[in-house]
Amino acid sequence: MAGEFHTCTITNGGVLKCWGWNRDGELGDGTTTDRIRPTAINDGVLYTKISTGTLHSCGITRSGVLQCWGSNNNGELGDGTTNSKLTPTVIDPGVTYSNVDAGGRHTCGITSTGVLKCWGANSNGELGSGTLVKELLPAVIDAGVGYREINAGARHTCGITVAGVLRCWGDNARGQLGDGTLESRTSPVTIDSGIGYRRITAGNSHSCGITYGGTLKCWGFNRVGELGDGTITDRSNPTVVDSGVTYLEISAGAGHTCGVDGQRALKCWGGNAHGRLGDHTTISRARPTVIDSGTSYAQVATGGSHTCGMTESGMTKCWGFNGMGQLGNSVQAHKAVPTAIEVETPHLQVAAGSAHTCGISSSNSLRCWGNNQDGEIGDETITNRASPRTIDAGVNYAKVATGGYHTCAITSSGALKCWGRNEDGQLGDGTTQNRYVPVSIDMGVQYTKVAAGYSHTCAITTAGALKCWGSNQDGELGDGTSITRFVPTVINAGVQYKEISVGRSSSCAITVAGGLKCWGNNEFGQTGIGTYEKKLTPFPTDAGELYSQVVATGLYTCAVTVTGTLKCWGYNQYGVVGSEERYLNRLLPTVVDAGVSYAKVSGSGYIACAITSSGLLKCWGENATGRLGTGSTTPQYAPVVIDGDTTYANVTVGTMHACAVASTGTLKCWGDNVFGELGDGTAYLSSPQIIPMN
Repeated sequence: MAGEFHTCTITNGGVLKCWGWNRDGELGDGTTTDRIRPTAINDGVLYTKISTGTLHSCGITRSGVLQCWGSNNNGELGDGTTNSKLTPTVIDPGVTYSNVDAGGRHTCGITSTGVLKCWGANSNGELGSGTLVKELLPAVIDAGVGYREINAGARHTCGITVAGVLRCWGDNARGQLGDGTLESRTSPVTIDSGIGYRRITAGNSHSCGITYGGTLKCWGFNRVGELGDGTITDRSNPTVVDSGVTYLEISAGAGHTCGVDGQRALKCWGGNAHGRLGDHTTISRARPTVIDSGTSYAQVATGGSHTCGMTESGMTKCWGFNGMGQLGNSVQAHKAVPTAIEVETPHLQVAAGSAHTCGISSSNSLRCWGNNQDGEIGDETITNRASPRTIDAGVNYAKVATGGYHTCAITSSGALKCWGRNEDGQLGDGTTQNRYVPVSIDMGVQYTKVAAGYSHTCAITTAGALKCWGSNQDGELGDGTSITRFVPTVINAGVQYKEISVGRSSSCAITVAGGLKCWGNNEFGQTGIGTYEKKLTPFPTDAGELYSQVVATGLYTCAVTVTGTLKCWGYNQYGVVGSEERYLNRLLPTVVDAGVSYAKVSGSGYIACAITSSGLLKCWGENATGRLGTGSTTPQYAPVVIDGDTTYANVTVGTMHACAVASTGTLKCWGDNVFGELGDGTAYLSSPQIIPMN
């Protein structure tokens, strides 16, 4: 069974094994340590059923004993408490169960006598108790009616009675109950009256069922084609899918669906982010598509962003997102320590965007990877890339800058090119059309520096002129207005600049004389002028001090003086300005790591990283998914050494990941890897891969 970020299966011998995300103990191995390979659970106990919810799991032993473990904030374990459990815990002692299904925050089970019981969260009526009150213990539902199948979705539930009648209840905002309305139900209602069902599955906001005759029907939310009827139109009544084809098994996930047809062929459809459909692409499919052609499947399970199936020969295969190791292939996509990328290719520079990364190799080749929803990779597609792709082959590049969802780079001859999202004119080509390959900007003008923010861009010409373009709602362009500009516009005419950095809606630059100027949004004091006043033109920051480098993140700013002193200011929730006095914003440049000489600094979101004059890498701030590179997820409120045995020349920080180039040219990345932004190829698998159970 595939949960949101974890997976469990039962071997032919009845041994339960789980792997993936384990923050709340959902694996049941007595720890909260993620597992990247199948791990035996509850040694000595044999199981017949297993179900994985969002953050909890439940199983039934061979003797019919029901056990649950993991998160219990809403009583979804059913032990009468809201305390999470790290190991399987007996539920409803003395009662034997034949079926169980763990949903988003609730659970339902069927006793060996056919009695349906549900427990946990009930804010949408998903328990079917006739109320919106949550239950901490198994509560009888639909008393007097015998059930044989049950499936709990995110906020709704469906079951099949012993007579084959389909009944659903809970949230119905997208028509996922299938009763022809959008009205939520707190008690079971009959669906598709007169039709007998033998299989039912409830996903996040859609449902699918298989009739006695093998006809597949789906209904509910259909934004990415998860219903499989060839459209993206929501359906509030059961709608025939793959007409004329008989189905044996069906599973609905967060936004995709998979089934096994009468010929034992595996078919999947719907959203395909991270390759969760398994068709070797990340392209969504609105109709059932054959997966792993030639292999016969017995079962399939769809999770939040991944899928697993069991072949008729008993082999487990998984594919899709692997951020928490939920594929079980001994690899975890997120990295809590710096991990070498393309070991054989030395790099000169690397730039981390919101969820994509670009680097320039020692041969001046431009390579990009990660999120590509707006074409920010530049490979003429909108397909995410888990490994580096060469961009603009044959062209030599000198500089690259990655923004929120766009990228800009300067060729070795000084030509400026941009691509990706362009809804605010941030590409500077005079339009608002997204570009999926590099396009020339400000032709005839040579550039030396470029910086890409969330929705605006700035660059410096070889003559030292500063130009900016894109969104300007907070005055981030610095032209004295709040008017969006679709082409490069001269800023602070007559002043020559040598360094530029732009954040979400603020900007900072250093003049050739070393003076620091900032402008734009200042709600957190990120311009460092001592007040929260917004400046629409470049305004002196830390007057009298000379600077060599600056990074503006949109929340805070850090800069290095010509003497190597590191200073930061602005937002400080995670001590990101280097002060342990968290939550106290700094309105003026404040010395960080006093006495240490720095050469470079980078930052984004709630983290910052810097390189000392001796090449030592230090990072600090928020640390979810290991984005600081310390090997843990513990926040650091002051700079700490990262990868201390390596000297570094360059570092870049994205929203949730970071990369750095060692003095040897080796590129290393760490942190979040949802879209493949680390570039090590482990973020996801777009086709089924065999998972060893031993």
